[in-house]
Amino acid sequence: MSNIPLTIVRCSQVSRGGGREGRSKGGRRRRRIFSGQSIWPCSCSHCKPYQSQYHVCRSFLTSSWTKDFANFCDWYAHLLRKSPTGTIHIHVLGNIVTSNPENVEYMFKTRFDNYPKGKPFTVLLGDLLGRGIFNVDGDMWRFQRKMASLELGSVTVRSHALEVVTAEIQSRLIPLMASVTGNDSDAGILDLQDVFRRFSFDNICKFSFGLDPGCLEPSLPISKFADAFDLASKLSAERAMTSSPVFWKIKRFFNVGSEKQLKEAVRIIDDQAKEVIKQRREKGYVAKNDILSRQRRGREREEGKIVISIPWSHTCVNMLATSAT
Repeated sequence: MSNIPLTIVRCSQVSRGGGREGRSKGGRRRRRIFSGQSIWPCSCSHCKPYQSQYHVCRSFLTSSWTKDFANFCDWYAHLLRKSPTGTIHIHVLGNIVTSNPENVEYMFKTRFDNYPKGKPFTVLLGDLLGRGIFNVDGDMWRFQRKMASLELGSVTVRSHALEVVTAEIQSRLIPLMASVTGNDSDAGILDLQDVFRRFSFDNICKFSFGLDPGCLEPSLPISKFADAFDLASKLSAERAMTSSPVFWKIKRFFNVGSEKQLKEAVRIIDDQAKEVIKQRREKGYVAKNDILSRQRRGREREEGKIVISIPWSHTCVNMLATSAT
């Protein structure tokens, strides 16, 4: 996969950001957004009604891009490399994709308030992430970000993170890698992407709420919890790839196909998250340095002062979402 970072913005967000249109010397229509830079719209029939080669949108609708690229992000990276400004417009998806550092800084720092995730995005991930920090805007986002910043900025939490990662490396990752070193048989082959996914999942679970799923044990066990989270993440993201949200909403209404799978995966995740919270409550949060315990201790001290209510199962799931980034 390319190392080009991708940032995607809905076209409705661009209009709120003060976008304006102009024309190049050759007469091609363009739109100015972000920090005054230009982007070229895709060559679709809507954007350029007199040009028959609307290859980008056609490639998406016919899935012809799959002939040359293994996944969606590789195709995006290819289009971005061809763009003179590092920014492209996928009209059929209503998205603008950018890898331009100036644009990213403008969106995430200079004018962050102009680019909320918006309802279309939160609806896509709502079943999985609920009202957690990765799926809200405005005051709810600021509140959760403030809580997270206070915790993650403390020396105690950073020391705990170092202990967790060090222990995982020394007790699991290094022994696992050593076990296949010099082994010429098929048993000596490791899928590094799977190994590091397991490594990340173990670390984020232990660091966030004191749960050790043991995904990186020498036997590389199948974790029902981890698999459910991966499946739910994949199916939630695939909602955005449908030509219209009507299709996945119909499947969700009738509880069929991918939406039935998603519902089952989310149920497994929620049950596990609630069980973790229940166990932590029974054992107490004293002398525990994981994020969940620290936040619950703070919640108990400030009981009655917090106005915004967030289900803690959603908090756990959003903590897990960081393992996929």
